[in-house]
Amino acid sequence: MKTINQILLLLSLLLCTQNSIAKPLEPLNLFDYLVRLNDLSHTPLDQKTVKVLSTENYRGCIVEETQFSVHDPLAHTFHLVKMAIYHPPMNKKIPAIVIVPTILGRTVLENSVAYRFCMTNMVAAIADVNSTATPDHLPDWELHDRMSRRAILEIKSLIDYLVVQPQVDATKIGAYGISLGAYTISLLAAVDPRLKSVVLILGAGNMPAILSNSQQRIPVKLRNLRMNATGDKSVINYETNLRKSVNYDPIYMLNEPEPKKYFMLIDLDDTYVPTENQLELWEKLGKPSHFDVHATHDQSILAAVTVHFNRILNELTSRLK
Repeated sequence: MKTINQILLLLSLLLCTQNSIAKPLEPLNLFDYLVRLNDLSHTPLDQKTVKVLSTENYRGCIVEETQFSVHDPLAHTFHLVKMAIYHPPMNKKIPAIVIVPTILGRTVLENSVAYRFCMTNMVAAIADVNSTATPDHLPDWELHDRMSRRAILEIKSLIDYLVVQPQVDATKIGAYGISLGAYTISLLAAVDPRLKSVVLILGAGNMPAILSNSQQRIPVKLRNLRMNATGDKSVINYETNLRKSVNYDPIYMLNEPEPKKYFMLIDLDDTYVPTENQLELWEKLGKPSHFDVHATHDQSILAAVTVHFNRILNELTSRLK
């Protein structure tokens, strides 16, 4: 079975190089890399802005709905963000895991994952940072950069909060990203060394190619709206326009791969997050440990948080030791 999966992986990589529409992202020169790295820098969280909005005891876990103020140093603005943090009933220093949801945002699935981490004696924080709102003015090609940068600032501020908590071991911060959340967390991991262990569930890079070829309903809707607004029916042109505007992508920022930090679940039949873009990220990460599945996108996500959860948990915790 392992040999068969390896053959399928090589075939998928070959198809990736032959696809005439979805092209790999070109490497950045040093100047462009440093500019984008600077743009993703943040102002450390002002701990005085943190406010616990509510506290609930959920089957042995203390769940805090927490709010804090995030500063954007480029725009010179502040905005409030809310996070859900699950605390196990322990006083000693323990790891903390940042969970970044799918394109659908925080659902019962992410709550379940956070609870399961909590039950294994880890603080779990759900960072619901990705917006699916349609832009007011189409085509608005810069939408994805704004979303990515805002998400990075918010998760960095969340980590600022976690590392000063008396219950958290600041040297053991991990992340668990699902689908779009995996894209976001792989971008963050490339620029924030505080993340020591990163699990990517159906994670990919090359956002222009993903948005141009995904069959998930939200990118399809946005693609149709933009193409109708421009009157251009060419998907190749659509991808080209996006490529001019997407500056923040994990493929761009991973100049020094650290494959031992990552673990990936790759779906070899995915049409929502195209398999070739999952493999493109896997290669850019330095070909980290992974396992492959054959299923729909949604089935793979469900399997990751149920039948495969213990395996993924073991991979994540082994990198935090």
